[in-house]
Amino acid sequence: MSETLGKDNPPPDIGVVLTMMRPEEKSLVQALEEAGLAVTIALDRNGVQSMNGRASLPRLALIRSLSHETALMMATMLDYAGVKTINSARAIHLCSNKALQALEFQKRGVPYPDFRISFNVQDVQRDGEELGGDYVIKPLSSSWGRGIARVRCAEAFESWAAGLESTDARGRAFPVLTQRYIEKNHADIRVVVVGDDPVVAFRRVAEHWKTNTHLGARVEPIAVTPRIREIIAPIVAILGDGFYGIDLFEETSTGRLLVCEVNHNPEFDKSSRVHGVAVSRLVAAFIKRTLGTTTARQMVSSNL
Repeated sequence: MSETLGKDNPPPDIGVVLTMMRPEEKSLVQALEEAGLAVTIALDRNGVQSMNGRASLPRLALIRSLSHETALMMATMLDYAGVKTINSARAIHLCSNKALQALEFQKRGVPYPDFRISFNVQDVQRDGEELGGDYVIKPLSSSWGRGIARVRCAEAFESWAAGLESTDARGRAFPVLTQRYIEKNHADIRVVVVGDDPVVAFRRVAEHWKTNTHLGARVEPIAVTPRIREIIAPIVAILGDGFYGIDLFEETSTGRLLVCEVNHNPEFDKSSRVHGVAVSRLVAAFIKRTLGTTTARQMVSSNL
C-alpha cells in the first residue's frame, strides 16, 4: 500500500489526508501508486505530523477530510508549511461556506438562484416571502442534504421555526442561506471536474426534491455539452484547478442552467459504477502533471 520514505530520502510525492479509508480513497491511493507516485497516508485527526512523521512532508497533499472545518484547517496548515494542496485552502473555504460561495458567484456573474443571507428567524420569513414564497433554507456548511428544508407555505415555515427553536434556542445555526426554490423535475446534474476539465456529467434523478445519491437518487450518464462547459469554466476560474463536484439545476420552466453548489470533496464510487469513467485515474494523472515529471522514486533511484 502506501510508501514511507526514510529521513535521508526525498519526501513523498503525494500525501492523502483522510478521515477514513472509504472506497473513494482506496481507489485514489491505488491510482496514484499505479501512476508511479510515492504515496503516504495521513489521518486528519493526528494533524500534519502524522504525514510521514515529522521529518518529511510530501510535495503535494490531496485533502479528503470529511469535516469541512478539518479539511480547511489541514489545507491551511499545509499551505503554511509550503505544501501545495488539492484542493487549495481558498477553494475549500469557498466551497465550505454556502453564503461566501453565493456571494462570489453573484459578484462574478455565475448563473445562480436568487438568494438572501438570513441572520434570524424573522429574516428567513421576510426573505422567503421576497423570494416568492417557495424557498429552501440551507445551513452554510452541510453535506448530503443534511439540515436543508424546503418551505412552501406559512404552516411549513412555522413547523421549521418551531423545530429550530426547540433544538437551537441560542440561534447558533444562523446565518443561513435562504434560496429561491428551483423547480427541476426532481433531478439535477453533477459534473465532476479534474484540473480544469469537466470529465464526466450525470443526471441525479430522485423521487424527492433532494437529489443526493446518498439519499437514493439514481445516476443517469449524460454528455458534457458545450453549455455545461460554458457554465463550469468561470467556476474553475474562481476556485482554481482542482478536484470538484459541481451541481447544476436545469430550471423546468425556462431550461436555464443554474449552479446549485460546488463540493470540494466529491464522492464518486457509486456513480462511477454507472458512467464507467475512471475518476481516480484522471485525478492521479492531474496530480502527476501538477508535480512535474520527476517523482520521488526517480529521485531515490538517481541517488543510488
